[in-house]
Amino acid sequence: MSITGDRINDLMRVYNITYGDVERGTGIPKSATYRYANAQTDAIPSDRIAAYSRFFCVTTDYLLGTGVWSRDFVREWHLAGHRYTDEMKSEGYSIDEVAYLDITKDESPDRAKVAIPQREVVREIPVYGPISCGTGLFVEDSVINHIQVPVSMLPNKNAEYFAQYASGDSMIGVGIDDGDLIIFRKVSTIESGKVGCFCVDNESAVCKIFSQSKGNVVLLPANPKYDPIIVDPSNTCFRVVGQKVLKLTRD
Repeated sequence: MSITGDRINDLMRVYNITYGDVERGTGIPKSATYRYANAQTDAIPSDRIAAYSRFFCVTTDYLLGTGVWSRDFVREWHLAGHRYTDEMKSEGYSIDEVAYLDITKDESPDRAKVAIPQREVVREIPVYGPISCGTGLFVEDSVINHIQVPVSMLPNKNAEYFAQYASGDSMIGVGIDDGDLIIFRKVSTIESGKVGCFCVDNESAVCKIFSQSKGNVVLLPANPKYDPIIVDPSNTCFRVVGQKVLKLTRD
């Protein structure tokens, strides 16, 4: 069995998950994971190793056999009766961290203590280029990067988020400058007065202030140099796709 396949097997046992769970979490067909984990092939593409790394919360070095924590430590920790819990995972601790054993020469595995280092929990958020505004869909081809944002900075850790770079100076009145990275929560409705991301045609999304009165929708700039966008009620392209929750200034 390959080192990577061996470690995938170990991690699946520690997490107590199935091949189907791995497929839902990574997008990798369960038949492929089965082949890797059962030494039917050693040729695992790098993008799939990266996907396994994100899903299992371990480093790619660990999966490749060069990480700090060896498979034996994870297995010994598991056999000692410890389990990687949902609470540990929700707090952002990886298997590598929770399997850090405080075992001295005169201690047996069943007396192992787990040392969990304190660290900032982060959320990986996709950064999109132009959104497909004809459908209001987020397509993987439009992802240009990912950014890690501390969970403590997000209003709801269970919500879905995306990010886009601000272009131009139409929103300087609310502190959004050209080049700033705006974090949006995915929504389909938004309150009047809130800053959001909107599809108004088949070209691209815009960041504006939402205003609605007596059924009339207007997207307001925050710079008097620009005119508001009046949304025609017959415009079937118009969609609310996000509400601003955070701005990160480009250095």
